[in-house]
Amino acid sequence: MLKSMRSILSSLLTHKIKLLSLVLFLTTTTEVASSFSNKTDRLALHSFRELIAEDPLGSLSSWNNSLELCEWHGVTCSRKHQRVVVLDLRGKLLSGILSPFLGNLSFLRSLYLQNNRFQGKIPLELSRLFRLQHLNFSSNSLQGEIPTNLSNSLSIISLSYNDLVGKIPADSFGSLSNLTYLDLFSNNLIGGIPPSLGNLSLLQIVDFGTNSLTGNIPHSIGRLSKLDYFGVGSTKLSGTVPPKLYNISTLRQLIISNNLLTGNLPQDIGLTLPNLILFSVGDSQIWGPFPVSLSNASKMRTLDLSSSNLSGPVPFDLGRMMKDLKWVTLGGNNLGSGDASDLKFIDSLTNCSKLETLGFNENGFGGVLPNSIANLSSHLNSLVAGRNQLAGNIPVGISTLVNLAALGLEENLFSGDIPFEIGKLRNLELVSFGKNKLSGPIPESIGNLTRIFEIHLDGNNFNGTIPSSIENIRGLQTLDLSHNFFTGRIPKIVGLFSTLTFMYLAHNSFIGVLPLEIGKLNNLQELDVSENKLSGRIPSILGNCLKLEGLFLEGNTFHGSIPPSFSSLKGIESLDLSRNNLSGQIPENLVALVLLKKLNLSFNNFVGEVPLQGVFGNMSMISLVGNKGLCGGIAEMQLPACPMSIKKGNRLGFKIIVPIACIIPCLSLMLLFVVFLRKRKQKNKSLTLPVIGDDFLRVALPERVMEIVDSRMLLEEPTEAENDAQNERVRPAKISECLVSLMRIGIACSAESPDKRMNIKDVIIGLMTIKEVFLGVGIHGRRQMRMRLTGEATKSATRGIDSTEDA
Repeated sequence: MLKSMRSILSSLLTHKIKLLSLVLFLTTTTEVASSFSNKTDRLALHSFRELIAEDPLGSLSSWNNSLELCEWHGVTCSRKHQRVVVLDLRGKLLSGILSPFLGNLSFLRSLYLQNNRFQGKIPLELSRLFRLQHLNFSSNSLQGEIPTNLSNSLSIISLSYNDLVGKIPADSFGSLSNLTYLDLFSNNLIGGIPPSLGNLSLLQIVDFGTNSLTGNIPHSIGRLSKLDYFGVGSTKLSGTVPPKLYNISTLRQLIISNNLLTGNLPQDIGLTLPNLILFSVGDSQIWGPFPVSLSNASKMRTLDLSSSNLSGPVPFDLGRMMKDLKWVTLGGNNLGSGDASDLKFIDSLTNCSKLETLGFNENGFGGVLPNSIANLSSHLNSLVAGRNQLAGNIPVGISTLVNLAALGLEENLFSGDIPFEIGKLRNLELVSFGKNKLSGPIPESIGNLTRIFEIHLDGNNFNGTIPSSIENIRGLQTLDLSHNFFTGRIPKIVGLFSTLTFMYLAHNSFIGVLPLEIGKLNNLQELDVSENKLSGRIPSILGNCLKLEGLFLEGNTFHGSIPPSFSSLKGIESLDLSRNNLSGQIPENLVALVLLKKLNLSFNNFVGEVPLQGVFGNMSMISLVGNKGLCGGIAEMQLPACPMSIKKGNRLGFKIIVPIACIIPCLSLMLLFVVFLRKRKQKNKSLTLPVIGDDFLRVALPERVMEIVDSRMLLEEPTEAENDAQNERVRPAKISECLVSLMRIGIACSAESPDKRMNIKDVIIGLMTIKEVFLGVGIHGRRQMRMRLTGEATKSATRGIDSTEDA
């Protein structure tokens, strides 16, 4: 018995030892295998890191041998096998290309690389990740096609905001039975929506918007009973919307806007889709009456029915149950009938305490804006009601909408004044009241709207002057006061609007000169002051507005010449100076304005030869009628040939002869003055009177010249450059300097000895320099005149004076 017991114990001990050995063997084998596989994951991630071009946040700095793989930033390992199961590097601003060795992370379940800067293609090797459930590469710059044969375990695929091309993989996507989330928004995908997607019964989110998809919405989509979000906005889909899509009661967001989709909206849509929070069909070809049942969609937050072909009245109780409504856009339809009750639905919107945007522009609504508009949500920041048939006054109560940023009432029949209370809307950024029947002056309270950047008051009956308070609006970008009855001068304060891009003051009764301060508007692209009563010269400082693309000064009484500074307007496309009193020659430097496509100089007093190049070489781009003094030009203009005296080849002679002819009378008078002095000197020699000689000429020449000059010369009209400088002290000094210089030349030319008289070449150079300064070359020209008349050009004059003194 004892022996038997020993035998049994020995046998049990032997089995226990064997079992322990087996356990030790298996444990050792597992650890070795785990260590080997962990090394594979490490190598795969090292390969991933090697293809990262930029890591601005240092997110991968921990990826080194001093730390265990599972301690690396963004890496999560399984507890049992210490294998990588999650790689999460979202929003790290990483750039580079995706490594194909990611396909070696065989235990990977979640791959999150969204919101980075990856480029290149999605590696095909990702198809080896058979455990992968979540794949998110959204908001990168990935290219190429979507890989086929992705893991059947995938439940989330997000590839939005990339540059992917090709078609949606029909076969592989149709077999992803676990898929719940499919987001391909904003790529360059083509082709149609695969009907096989209708087999994915778990699918809840589908977004194919902003692609180039074509074809119809498959009817099989109507089988997705768990669908929560369906978006195909901004594609090229056509055909009708499957009726079953409107019956998926779980649907909360439906976006079918900006397509070629057609058909009418079911009248019971508010009952069959009771959970809708976002419904957008704008910019499509949907038609039919406004669905009355939409007022039952009590969870609605965003309702976009704009730019479709909906008709009929809007339900008067539209907002009765929509407590969370924030956005309503009904513009661009055929709603309303011009009846006084058309806007009754606004009363119901006073229940929508969260309302931020209300738009019903471009319809047929009639009547007046109801007083209930003052009771709309204080959160309202956009009210757009333009292009209807609304009449009456602008309600004073609108001033209670203190958060309003955009107010559009253009192209209606509103009358009366702009309420002074509009100044309470201090958050306004855009005001559009154009093309109504509004009248009276602009209220001074408009100066309180310091955040505004666009003012459109065109096409009304406004009068008075531009209020001075407008100077407070320093961020103004667009000012349109055209087609009204404004009077007075254009205020100089317009120069304070450094951000002004478009200024339209046409068809008013503005008077006076165009303020020089406009030249400070460095961002100005279009200036239209046509059809006013403006006068004076065109300020040359307009040449500082280097961004000008359109300049319209026609229908005024501007005189003088076209400023040479216009050659600086390299971006000008349209220039209209017609129907003024401009004169002189057409500046030849206008041919260098290569972007100029429309030039109208008609009905002025221009003379001389018309250039042949640039805009002047295309008859369809230029108008010169009504200028009787023009000649030459291309044959199509049928202008008379130019006389030889003003041909281009003789222009230098013309430019020299004219100033000499103008200056000779003055020079002759000066010579007579010198002769008078000399005769007086000779006559007085016998009378032992004081001799008028060298000292007199040297001392009297600069200081006493003005004593013999007609004082009316100082009262002549200032030149353009002097107007620009607005410095009355500079002009008399310039005239005096020119006359002194002329006198020096005259004295030098009257030397008794011919060989000591001033060389005729130097005379011409001196006279030309004086002429340039007198006609407005400016400070630089004056400095040049001093140098030339006291240097090379007056050496002969100096010799002449010295010779006279010696005589």
